[in-house]
Amino acid sequence: MFKPTSPNTQKAFTLVELLTVMVVLVALASITVKSTAQFSFDSRYQITEDRYNKIKTAILGNPNQTINGHPSVSGFVADMGRLPSCLRELIDGTNCHPNSNDAGYCSDGTNSNQVTCLATTGNFWKDKTYQIDDGHCSDNSNSNQATCLTTTGNKWIISGLGFGWRGAYIETPNDPAKQNAFTDGWGRKEQCFNATNQPDYHFSNKAACEANTGYTWVTADDTYPDYNYGWIFDNSVSNQLTIKSYGKDGMLDGSEEYDKDYPQNTLPTVSINEWLVTPTVVNVAITPKIYAYSPPPITRPADNSICTANSGVWSDLTTPKCVMPLEYKNSLSCTAATGTWETGDYCSLVVPPLNMTTCVNNGGNWNGTTCYQSISSKQICLDLYYRENGIIKHVSNNNPPSNPQITENGMTQIVSFSLTAANIPVGKAAFRITDCGAIPAVYPIPTRPPQIVNIMPNAQTLDFTW
Repeated sequence: MFKPTSPNTQKAFTLVELLTVMVVLVALASITVKSTAQFSFDSRYQITEDRYNKIKTAILGNPNQTINGHPSVSGFVADMGRLPSCLRELIDGTNCHPNSNDAGYCSDGTNSNQVTCLATTGNFWKDKTYQIDDGHCSDNSNSNQATCLTTTGNKWIISGLGFGWRGAYIETPNDPAKQNAFTDGWGRKEQCFNATNQPDYHFSNKAACEANTGYTWVTADDTYPDYNYGWIFDNSVSNQLTIKSYGKDGMLDGSEEYDKDYPQNTLPTVSINEWLVTPTVVNVAITPKIYAYSPPPITRPADNSICTANSGVWSDLTTPKCVMPLEYKNSLSCTAATGTWETGDYCSLVVPPLNMTTCVNNGGNWNGTTCYQSISSKQICLDLYYRENGIIKHVSNNNPPSNPQITENGMTQIVSFSLTAANIPVGKAAFRITDCGAIPAVYPIPTRPPQIVNIMPNAQTLDFTW
């Protein structure tokens, strides 16, 4: 017999249907988790990339920034004249010596703290300040003015060049003394520290690290100071710096996408050519002293033959005399023409040549508008001032008799100076031209101060105007 179904009766899911739904939900959850992790990894990678670029900009400045159409020269190297010894120097200028809170640096360029620095004769401790050079010794020593001048031949020179730390070059809200002050996007992980409690980046695991006597593998805490905040900071090659992140796994050359080092190339972060130039030639456009042309006076010849040889007309009607084309018959007319009435009743005149032909024929030099007398050539010297390790140093080409010469004719000339073994950091520098004397005088105007110029990367020849 047929039995009708109640309208309130509901059909239940079968076991197969429930299992199918659960599989779908698990799959969706897995996709969501993977997507979330991927997003997190992407974000950390971007943080690493951004902070790496900020470190390089802090050291070298922004190469794309210009001021009045000229490249801007800025950054730690431009101010200090050296590469940083650790990343903390870029944040607050604190010395990189372990456990040091000394805000400053040693004049010898080492990482020693203030006490160790001053224990070496000749060293001085430079505070974390930016100042204008008020004088330095010509022998590039660290002596003060009184000590400098006690040595024969030394000079006390004021370049007017600014120097010293003027950061922060990297801004961070974190405490620079803590290990998380400026990590990569993955955070600071375990690291190897050597026997002197300094990070050693040649070992990326505990076994390899502690196989060395005195080495310790430590976790990310503040017990062992790491003023590079987990970044690989390799300055073992002279005059270059390599900075890297070991990626998500914190180990060298990981195989997974986010475990790979950043950057993946083998190029240094800062190469020698990016911050240090070694110019061999400095070309300077110089306008030398000028001397007004002064030809011998035109006088009235004393006899007939000399008179006619000088385009005069001999007259002996009353008193024998030579009548010159430009005739002044008395002292009044002579002096009115800026002449001199000489004994014997004749006028001596100085007639400056008015054109190039007359100028050159009379032994002068024509500069286009005026005739000048050429005096003997003069030796000149170049002094170039630059920053090195936060202080001012200089190099000179003063090497008689090979110094270049300039002809003092009032005309602008390009003079080339040769330099040897001059490693000059990029940034501001200053130069002056002197007369190469035992006590050099600035040439051609003794009161002219050194001129500030920009030293740009990769420059092999420097071109200035004085």
